[in-house]
Amino acid sequence: MGGFNLSAWGIRHPQLIAFLILAIGLAGAFAYSRLGRAEDPFFTVKVVNVSAIWPGATAAEMQTQVADPIEKKLQELPYFEKVQTYSKPSFTAMQVTFRDSTPPKDVPYLFYLLRKKLVDVQGQLPAGLLGPVVNDEFSDVDSILYMMTSDGADYAQLKKAAEGMRQRLLKVPGVTKVDIYGTQDEKIFVEFSHAKLATLGITFKHGKPYHPQTQGKIERYHQTLKKWLCANDEFDSIDALQRGVEFFAGYYNEIRPHQAHGRPPLAVYNERDKAAPSIEGQVVSPTTKVRRDRVDTNGTVTLRHRSKLHHIGVGRAHKNERVLMLVADLDVRVLDTEGTVLRHLTLDPARDYQPIR
Repeated sequence: MGGFNLSAWGIRHPQLIAFLILAIGLAGAFAYSRLGRAEDPFFTVKVVNVSAIWPGATAAEMQTQVADPIEKKLQELPYFEKVQTYSKPSFTAMQVTFRDSTPPKDVPYLFYLLRKKLVDVQGQLPAGLLGPVVNDEFSDVDSILYMMTSDGADYAQLKKAAEGMRQRLLKVPGVTKVDIYGTQDEKIFVEFSHAKLATLGITFKHGKPYHPQTQGKIERYHQTLKKWLCANDEFDSIDALQRGVEFFAGYYNEIRPHQAHGRPPLAVYNERDKAAPSIEGQVVSPTTKVRRDRVDTNGTVTLRHRSKLHHIGVGRAHKNERVLMLVADLDVRVLDTEGTVLRHLTLDPARDYQPIR
């Protein structure tokens, strides 16, 4: 007795076989029409970045006073897996990863909880901290890039045109976000004349940003001021805001004890010697008067003292040169435009001509 012969059965039932072939073909065509064809298929990123800036802080301070409290708070989140931290002077960044088993529908809620945890930990973080800042959109991909150029427009005009284009693109159906890259922010550049500074005995030195002994303290003060102003929302006018700024400045410098010294900053400042302009080791008095002149053909310059005109000799070698005179009562210094002292003398009020000795 032979086994079941599928081929023979198919020959004996041709209608059923034709129906099965047709049904399978239709099912395949239907499945093909619903097949995903997205260039960038959607998937849920279960990673979020947290960063913070504290001007003037060392890498150790960023780790112990900023990163550690944030890490301990974030470990309370559901589905938390790990956090990777990178700290350097004035900056720290953390990458928080949730477990692979996290339901995709719960990820937005977890990001919301993460932001709430960061708000709760703010009281444990140092004053002057910028952030923490949360970035949960770093997986976004730009689908279309537009470039704007102009031969006659400046950067401010290009930025304004780009902002207008951004507003129009946001109205296009399906567009969720439009970013602008390459903007050139407006800046103010302050330039000093080294020659003029030299005439006052001032040495020009460049400061280092975020350094605790230079701009870092000023930046920290400004950030603390901003936080205080944001926490006090009773300012309903520019005048009220100005009074608030003046109150904070007085309290910050004259009442608040400095953490390192235990006294207000103004008290510590008043006890220290102050730097003052000097020339050849001699301090230039605040009452010093400045006069510009040109050496005449006889090698002299003129100076009026108590309504009497005096002639001061500096030498024929400097004739027709422009000079700067610093006069502090009877103390007179004559300098060239490069700051070199050509003559230093004590004026004799009884004599018209002050000869070179």
